[in-house]
Amino acid sequence: GKIKPVLIKKYKKYLDWIMLVYMYNEKNIKDFSELNIIKKNELIAQKEDEEKDKIDVEALILDCLQGVDESDVQNLREILNYRYPYLDSIEMPTKTSVTAIVHKNILDKERLIREKENTIDELLKNEDFDEILDNESQAEKFEFPLPKFLKGTEEEKITPAKKGTLVHLCMKKLDFSKNYTLEDIKKLINELCAKKIITEKERKAINPWDIFKFTKTEIFESLKSAKEVYKEEPFYINVEAKKVTDKKSEDMILAQGIIDLYFIDKDDKLVLLDYKTDFAKEGDEQILSDRHKEQLYLYRDALENALDRKVDRVLIYSVALGKAISVLPK
Repeated sequence: GKIKPVLIKKYKKYLDWIMLVYMYNEKNIKDFSELNIIKKNELIAQKEDEEKDKIDVEALILDCLQGVDESDVQNLREILNYRYPYLDSIEMPTKTSVTAIVHKNILDKERLIREKENTIDELLKNEDFDEILDNESQAEKFEFPLPKFLKGTEEEKITPAKKGTLVHLCMKKLDFSKNYTLEDIKKLINELCAKKIITEKERKAINPWDIFKFTKTEIFESLKSAKEVYKEEPFYINVEAKKVTDKKSEDMILAQGIIDLYFIDKDDKLVLLDYKTDFAKEGDEQILSDRHKEQLYLYRDALENALDRKVDRVLIYSVALGKAISVLPK
């Protein structure tokens, strides 16, 4: 009689039910339950110790075909050894997001850089080697995702990615015809909280100054006089798989994304703008451009295909630096 029936009906998974019981009985959970922890390395070791019977199917069948015509045997051998020629296509997604493509490319590039620059000898000479190993170990630890009934509550952790989402939300709510003060920005954020769009914890995580700085930039002034402005526009685009994956397939992948902002300025120029909340310091403009240019090129291609016209300017707005950075055309 402790757990609300509406929660039991709403959450269907066993893990959700177990977490409900735990939350309602956290202080005396040991009185009626037993907790067993199975470590990942123990499971892996157990799997490696499993004995598997290996059967050479080809040899077994061919052994039964004594006296059969050699051409038939050869034909059967080819059938048994047949490999589907389009295995890459099977393993490839038919649909993905632009963000997933870009993140994979960034991780691949960083991995290649590390492999090139850091040999084992160099690492051993590093005074922070133990710390590096510890960080690698920490990265492999498995964490359960937050239960559904806690998501969106005050318990949710405000990660850097979450802060980025909150900044994007505030940017979306800006009125480009208005002259903002810092107090206006604070009021906008407070209203989001009052309308339950964000939580109190999320409200405190937003720095009003970051949003206010944007309203004092040259790009914001261009938006005031723009002929047309479009925010948070979703799009789809077909991209060649070999350009965005490590496969050599000629297949196409349907990529989806959301363009933060694009507008047609007073001079009839089409401008594409993407907000970025990465940590950055003065002098990092080129680093930000290099990091995100592939994503912006996909956005640009999608926009040009949709509007049947050239994108004249591609910009990143760095929240950390408070400035717009031009991304050079590919």
